[in-house]
Amino acid sequence: TEGSVTINIDVRQSTETVTLNLVDLDLEEVFFTDALGSLTMLDHELDEVHQPASLRFPLSISEGPATLDISFRGPINDGINKAYYSI
Repeated sequence: TEGSVTINIDVRQSTETVTLNLVDLDLEEVFFTDALGSLTMLDHELDEVHQPASLRFPLSISEGPATLDISFRGPINDGINKAYYSI
């Protein structure tokens, strides 16, 4: 299953990485957008045991409001720890 999501975030400290929890999701594209413009994710590293992923960007991300636009692939099932159906 393919999907996309936009996440509003508040960056509290400059960084070149963003950490997200991922369970059985493959990231297709990730864009970080703030008042200065947009950055495309360079790559990501996944912790196979706990499933957080560190997303790395080409430049440091500035403090302030921003969005992450993420396109992904992954299964939809009945479990609560993955993408799942909601009524």
